[in-house]
Amino acid sequence: GRDIRLAIPTGDLPRWSPESPALCRAVVEIHRGGSCLDQVSVRFGLRSLCVKGRRVLLNGQPVFLRGCGDNQCYPATVSPPNSVAFFRQRLSQMKSYGFNLVHAYDLFTEEHLQAADEVGMLVMQTLPFGVVNPVRAVRNAPGPEWRRFLRQELDNIVSSQRAHPALACFSMAGELYFPAQDRTSFRLFNQQLPARTRRLAPHTLVMDTNEGSITTLTTPLGRRDSDLDEPTYARDALRYTPPPKTQRPALAHEYAWWSSYPDIRKRRRYRGLPTEPYWFEEAAIAARRAGLTRELPRFVRNSRALQALLRKEGYEKARLYGFAGYIQWLFHDTLWAVEGIADDFGTPHNVSPQE
Repeated sequence: GRDIRLAIPTGDLPRWSPESPALCRAVVEIHRGGSCLDQVSVRFGLRSLCVKGRRVLLNGQPVFLRGCGDNQCYPATVSPPNSVAFFRQRLSQMKSYGFNLVHAYDLFTEEHLQAADEVGMLVMQTLPFGVVNPVRAVRNAPGPEWRRFLRQELDNIVSSQRAHPALACFSMAGELYFPAQDRTSFRLFNQQLPARTRRLAPHTLVMDTNEGSITTLTTPLGRRDSDLDEPTYARDALRYTPPPKTQRPALAHEYAWWSSYPDIRKRRRYRGLPTEPYWFEEAAIAARRAGLTRELPRFVRNSRALQALLRKEGYEKARLYGFAGYIQWLFHDTLWAVEGIADDFGTPHNVSPQE
């Protein structure tokens, strides 16, 4: 076989954005002797995404990235549902709260990405390269086999996801701290993998790591290849101090990470599901031992009110201090980590979209 490349005018086609997720369809047919031998139909969206100074531009216009983390917790199915409709509803709810970007350390499925294209939700895909131990430590000094494996995995993942207009950014790793890296690790994660991603998906942004510990592009180990920064300083929502002037647009990492008290009345929702709600039992036992069982509803109500107030303050400070955006942690709770705007099933805790 051989490659055939065609130039197709796209000037009159609409541009895709969260406000207007315009999708087009290309139909390619092979004809011979008046008969159609084969046909393929591909859905696509057109958009441009780049950085200019400390701002992100979408279709040439500045965009403030209002992101939310998705730990992809599915109590009823455990694995991601094989349903575009499920993710369409899930992402539409996030968007109704004002978010325009979703981030995950787990891989987004094809159904999830299709729904993001349709709904108009930008996607940041952090490659699942050792967020948890023991692989987490291996990243600091990866041997030849690990380096070959990660390069091949990157090729597979980026090639399978890159066709979606919603896919805005690939991050090479999560929480990879510069002081712990050796030169081999730096070359791989901060230089080689980003360059490889740029070749495979030149229309997306590239980040070397979420929550890095350095904000300059030039380092003692060499120059980082990254369009965005998501530095450690932004994580401490207690202080909300202005960030140092980064050389790239900066996102606040896992921002406004506040937990509320678990509502043990919700444990009945997990009845019959494969997910065991052990955290409710732990809360109930602790309250009973302390003689505070009757106070639990008040603990839940007050902690959620405080959580919402602190989250609101964080949003305001993110704009005031000149961030290019933030990743709110989280939209949905993740089982025992009651950190979300909504619970594991998508039911909002105490804040409406209007609020």
